Amino acid sequence: MVNRYYLFFELLGTPLRMDIIELLKNKGKLNVTEICKELDQEQSKISHNLKKLQLCNVVKVKQEKNYRFYELNEKTIIPLLDLIDKHSTCSCETCRLLKHKNEKCSH
Repeated sequence: MVNRYYLFFELLGTPLRMDIIELLKNKGKLNVTEICKELDQEQSKISHNLKKLQLCNVVKVKQEKNYRFYELNEKTIIPLLDLIDKHSTCSCETCRLLKHKNEKCSH
């Protein structure tokens, strides 16, 4: 039997998918073109990863005229991200990674 927690976190375990999730958390709903531009990635790569996130109900898709807009699942994923934000503590490794990205640590 495959552990559903493992599958869920494995889905989120790629840097590009986490970048997509973080972008949608910060900016709200976006279409593929906007996501590609923000993340400086090819459309095929973004579309492929969005499809996986959609199939696992991490993102929802809304059709508006000729565009498909993606947004995070507000019932499950946004509360989960908020919980992770509250839970996170900084370790030396975390601080080192944040400094490498030129980000500031919160502690």
